[in-house]
This record gives sequence, C-alpha cells and structure tokens, in this order.
Amino acid sequence: QAALLKWDRCSELTVDRAGLLATRDLAAAMNLMLKFAGGMRSGMTRRTDVRFAPFIAQARELAAMESSSLVDTTLATMLALGRTHPFTAWRMMHLVDWIERGSYLDILAGHYQRREE
Repeated sequence: QAALLKWDRCSELTVDRAGLLATRDLAAAMNLMLKFAGGMRSGMTRRTDVRFAPFIAQARELAAMESSSLVDTTLATMLALGRTHPFTAWRMMHLVDWIERGSYLDILAGHYQRREE
C-alpha cells in the first residue's frame, strides 16, 4: 500500500504537467496549487500574496537538505507516508524544474515522440 501511495503522489506531477501544457500559464498553475493547499479560505476577501521565486528557492533548499542527510531523508519519507497528494512546495518545485530542465519547451514546439513513430 505504501508503494501505491508513493506512485499516486508521483502521478500528481504528471497531472501538474498536463495542466501546465493545457494552460501554458505557470502563475495560474501555481496559484491553483496554493489555493488547493489552503491559500484561499472562506471569509477571506483576497488571497495572501505569495512571491513564487523565494518559495521555490526554499523548496529547493529543503530538497537538497533531504537528499544530503539520511536523517532528513527518513523524516521526509515518514512525513509523506499515508498521504495521497504530495506537499504543495514539492509539486511546485518539480513543475518549475520540469520547465527548466525537462521537455516542456520541446513539447510546446511539437518535438516529442508520437505513437506512429
């Protein structure tokens, strides 16, 4: 069950990428993720302003700390156990990384493998 939940959390990255490909608007995708994470509560007239660059930088710093320490890796694994969705910061970081290092721009340009190839 833990392995399936891990796969389920990772599949959310595919959903995030598909949403970005459909909208082609990173700010809209990130705002939606923040709203899902509780950034918009009933009774609030406007959402708290979040600056994305520092948010992503902090998520990358935490990911680097996690990968460099067995204790941090274990703690992160324990925190994620039983969750059906990954943490919002993790999702946003991976979406930005996919744009910077992945195939996002290639896909937009039409350079991807098609079924008939």
